[in-house]
Amino acid sequence: MANRVSSNAGLYRGPEASRFSSPSATYVGDYDGHGGPEASRFVNRHLFPYLHKFSTEQGDLSADVIKKAFNATEEEFTRLVKRSLPVKPQIASVGSCCLVGAISDGELYVANLGDSRVVLGRRGFDGEKNLVAERLSTDHNVSYEREEGG
Repeated sequence: MANRVSSNAGLYRGPEASRFSSPSATYVGDYDGHGGPEASRFVNRHLFPYLHKFSTEQGDLSADVIKKAFNATEEEFTRLVKRSLPVKPQIASVGSCCLVGAISDGELYVANLGDSRVVLGRRGFDGEKNLVAERLSTDHNVSYEREEGG
């Protein structure tokens, strides 16, 4: 039986959600800014182009490509913050959680930064029509790090 994955990205199209398709992949993202909208808007404009660029250079989407795109986006935003700091000091206090889903060659990739969570709805194994929520990511927050770190 083939698995089918669909996105609700078309249902919510605010400034902090995006969808991007290329010949090789479909990307869906949701960004939850805090302290102001600058970080989530920046991620919205820059992350998917990096994903597309790096997957094209590597020849396919992979976990390494996704990590590289997240890192490049963060590095570019950090440069923006440093340049903007003298005229807009409050930019140093903004940030964004980030959820990304990508489908490429029948594979589903999910990535998250922050305390937002990726959940997949699927039909239960019992043959009922009820959906079961399956967690696909781990939250990144202070309480989780403390639990993990001891």
